[in-house]
Amino acid sequence: GEGAFVAVAEDERIVFHAPVDYLSWTEATAEAAARIAAESTAATGQRELWLLGNVSERCRSELEAVGWRVETGLGERLSKAMQQRDDNAAGPS
Repeated sequence: GEGAFVAVAEDERIVFHAPVDYLSWTEATAEAAARIAAESTAATGQRELWLLGNVSERCRSELEAVGWRVETGLGERLSKAMQQRDDNAAGPS
């Protein structure tokens, strides 16, 4: 999808980032997961999906069943981290 990207971490994990609010298990999701896995054979085989939002329970279980690690809620985590950084930069009140 638009804005999605795949990266290889220093330890050779495949990290797929998708800027979506919610991901359901559909035929398109299954095909994309299989395609990324097939195209990433040079890496360790460890695959992670990082999402700004969340996934359906079925989507999570289907992805985990074929070796994906699913990280959700990154949008909220990043927002909190940026707020903390800004608070620290502002100094004591």
